[in-house]
Amino acid sequence: MGVSSLRGLQFFDRLLLLFMPAKNQPNYVYLKYVPLKRVHLFTIIQLMSLIGLWMIKSFPSTSIAFPVMLVVICFIRKIIECIFTKQELRALDDLLPKSGNKNKRKIGFKPSLDQELNESDEDDFEGMKLNQKNLALLDSHNKRRYEDSEAMNAELDELMSAKINTTRNRKMKTPVVRGVKSPVKSPVRSPPPTVNLIPPIPEKRVTMYLKLADDTIYTPIHLCPLTMENLIKTMTTKFAPLKDLQISSILEKTVKGITFPLDDGMLEFFKDHQVFHLSCIQGDDGYTVVTMAEQKIE
Repeated sequence: MGVSSLRGLQFFDRLLLLFMPAKNQPNYVYLKYVPLKRVHLFTIIQLMSLIGLWMIKSFPSTSIAFPVMLVVICFIRKIIECIFTKQELRALDDLLPKSGNKNKRKIGFKPSLDQELNESDEDDFEGMKLNQKNLALLDSHNKRRYEDSEAMNAELDELMSAKINTTRNRKMKTPVVRGVKSPVKSPVRSPPPTVNLIPPIPEKRVTMYLKLADDTIYTPIHLCPLTMENLIKTMTTKFAPLKDLQISSILEKTVKGITFPLDDGMLEFFKDHQVFHLSCIQGDDGYTVVTMAEQKIE
């Protein structure tokens, strides 16, 4: 039972990463935000501290100082903040509570890693997707606002049509003007335009980093709206070698080596800050197929 419970512990998983090649590493969340060398450095510091405590506890002559060493561990944890950034500590361990902080954590509650990273630095991690629960609540809220707006527009249309019919059926007296034979008719006011109360839904925007095989730096592109026509137009605009090519289709090659054609529906699954290498294959018919190979950044 003791060995089986080790699975899922971040410290045990990071120990296994020391003996695991990069291609076989699982897709842990903290590996997206912390470089692998920094993860190994934090793991080695924790491991050396654990070995030191165990050695002090094992010898009777030094075991009496074991409670004091627990206090020393707190100082070591404080010194680690000078080596690692706050974002790295949030991903690997947790930040120490500040003095005088009124927003204390509740007992037994720890927010998820994505929530802490969003709260600490929204500019660095903006564009992260909402979870399914938040999306469901957002969809229901927008649907309810849409139904309320439709009902309000229908009531306004009925009131305006009733007012116009009443005005037309009313007998209006024409004023008599001296010296003018034809009566002067008063102008009929046109109904005011119907105001659309439905708020516009913002379109999704994705930032990607692309480069050709001969390039040395990446070129960022901002894709909005997420359509194949806009993606091809942006590529031909940003990259001069692709300007005169007739691109017939675009393929995506994932990190696991899966290649498939892209369409407007698949573009909805693109994430912010993905990195791709571009390669072109020109066929006999003169059309070109562009392959976007996704890169894993450690």
